[in-house]
Amino acid sequence: SIPPGEHGVTFQVMAPDVMGADELSSPGVVRVDDVSFYPAILEDFEGGRIAVKNAEFAGTPWSLDATSGGADGSSTCLKSPTLFGSNASSKFKITVDVPSRGSDLAFEYRSTVQMPKDKFMVKINHTVSKMVSSPTSRWESFERGLPPGTSTVEFEYATVTGGKGSVWLDNIRITPRW
Repeated sequence: SIPPGEHGVTFQVMAPDVMGADELSSPGVVRVDDVSFYPAILEDFEGGRIAVKNAEFAGTPWSLDATSGGADGSSTCLKSPTLFGSNASSKFKITVDVPSRGSDLAFEYRSTVQMPKDKFMVKINHTVSKMVSSPTSRWESFERGLPPGTSTVEFEYATVTGGKGSVWLDNIRITPRW
């Protein structure tokens, strides 16, 4: 079954040849074949759970935070763990199939990281697309394109020299381009 929400659907359509019509064809009927389904993804962490499929943690898991307040007045966001020592890291990763025209990634974040102690990085297919090395005073937005094929988006909090900062994520959106 298809989950509720907005979806982009691509169809490859073949109309039967009138001269070579078989017993299954009739006027006004179109056969649909090779359907591709790439849903728009919204992970807002509401409901006290992570709903997006193909999400995983590497290192100490991040936690749902219902006490700090999410972006746009929502109640829940995702918070990085407290890490101990130097050169420790934790990742929240999402792997998605992206259509041939690509997709757009957008999310909000808040940070108390401070170099040289700790940092926050966003990686797309193992390439750093965003690095945050200072605290933010409010929720900030980030947008980036995702290439066609399978893409992995990694949100990584890392200590460099034993930092005690945190990162909060909210409203992660991956929208196919049509």
